Formats: sequence, structure tokens, C-alpha cells
Amino acid sequence: MDNLIKIEYENFELHLKSLESDTKKIEEKFNNINCLMNKIIHGDNIWIGKTATVVEEKYTKLYNKFPKIINQLNNYNDFLKYTIENYKMLDCRIKENINNNDDNLDITGE
Repeated sequence: MDNLIKIEYENFELHLKSLESDTKKIEEKFNNINCLMNKIIHGDNIWIGKTATVVEEKYTKLYNKFPKIINQLNNYNDFLKYTIENYKMLDCRIKENINNNDDNLDITGE
């Protein structure tokens, strides 16, 4: 029973769409945050000084990591999409095999 595979395609695909949507929302939110940080540090002289420079450096390090994070999330979403597509194709092939060999699988002896 440990090797049993059960996939509810509709639920899987529904959650996958949510993951993809949430990834886009995260990217949008981070872009909004980046715009705000740029306004605070570079726009209208809102914040000037050594502390602002340190914050900018630390934020820049974080910001530079963000594309990799989004890329990894997208890669994971693509992997899940590919996985579910392949499971569906495999299920289809198995059903076709069963239907094509229906006569050979008759256990009634008739």
C-alpha cells in the first residue's frame, strides 16, 4: 500500500492554478514594494543619510535574490503541471489498453 498513487485531477489542477496565481501576486507585491522603496530612498529626498544607505544596500541584496525566488516558484509550478499532464496521459493509455484488450480480460469464461 505504500506505493499506492491516488490523484484527484480536478483538485490537483485547482490547487495548481492557485499556486500559479499566488506566484504572480507575490511578484506584483514585490514589484510594488520595490517601487515604494525606491520612492523612499531615491525620490523626493524622503530619507537621506548613512542609515538610508545601509538600508538600501541590504534591500538591494534582497531585491537581487527575488528573481531567482520567482523563477524557482515558476519552475516548481511547471514541474507540477508537467507531472499532472503525464499522469493523465498514463491513465488514458491504461484505459485504452484495458478497452483494447477487453476480450482478453474476460474472466467469465464465455
